[in-house]
Amino acid sequence: MNEKATQAPLISLLVPIYNVASYVDRCVASLVNQTYSNLEILLVDDGSTDGSGALCDEWAKKDSRIHVVHKENGGLSDARNQGIKLSKGAYLAFIDGDDYIAPEYCEKLYQALAAHDADIALCNICYEWEGGRRQAYEPHYGKRADGLTAKEALKVLHSVGDLTLCVVWNKLYKRTIFTEEPPLLFPKGHYYEDEFLNYKLLNRASRIAVIPDALYFYFQRDNSIIHQYTDKHFTDLCCCIEDSLTWHPDDAEKRQWKLRHSLKLCFTLYKKCHDDLHFRNRTSEVKGLVSRIMKELKITYLTKRELVKVFLILVGGYGPLYQVKCRLKASL
Repeated sequence: MNEKATQAPLISLLVPIYNVASYVDRCVASLVNQTYSNLEILLVDDGSTDGSGALCDEWAKKDSRIHVVHKENGGLSDARNQGIKLSKGAYLAFIDGDDYIAPEYCEKLYQALAAHDADIALCNICYEWEGGRRQAYEPHYGKRADGLTAKEALKVLHSVGDLTLCVVWNKLYKRTIFTEEPPLLFPKGHYYEDEFLNYKLLNRASRIAVIPDALYFYFQRDNSIIHQYTDKHFTDLCCCIEDSLTWHPDDAEKRQWKLRHSLKLCFTLYKKCHDDLHFRNRTSEVKGLVSRIMKELKITYLTKRELVKVFLILVGGYGPLYQVKCRLKASL
């Protein structure tokens, strides 16, 4: 490693690995070929059964910056938390094992973070499918190349659910964002781990640097967790909403935006109850969450359509009207 590289701060790249043997080589190759070289690459094998762990060990033999941790399966959050605990870098970045990053990912994120005196830097995302088809995401804050305050970022996140803001894997974080008191960790054993945590991380940032370039390649797999909906998905999203109701930031507007966002998640769950008979018995649970949110959420933060949805859910009229709508749509 040259003198210039050793003077640069250490960046820890934390990569949970679970049964992604077909993608490990592509992912790790993109990490070792970064133009920013002072890296610690932590591959956390979360109890893989398809040979992914052995592939990680082979990579560790090729590059001294790679360290492999083998552990019993504990889920994505547990693997990420283990990576945070073992990492030594002043900056942290998360990459999923079936995704990969552009060669200049670390360099550009660090330069943006330093230039804007920011605590977090983020880049745009590019979807990629089997066969190589790609499509860049279009952020709701436009093609800006400067920065956002925490308040600006949270407003965009909670009003429109911008993907570049709601995930952790297209960002470079100062380590202190996680470690300052109280420490922030991913929720072990839950899906929607980014939804649980990232708004709290953004809230701790004095500034978030923004890069318009799509430097993170988000691979779309039909058999990934996100494409399978189970009872656990429903339950964990309810838990995520419950957790959001305990968040009391020092700014009243931030609280209102988060409540509105949680209400929109309730709309998603309530629709699921009427789209899938399997979840029909959980409508009262969602109705209870909506009722709790509306005790605090000011109606000035809602559109007329959202107010109608709330009313119909609370009086029990949403389901019949939704079924009529679906039948009309099917007949056209």
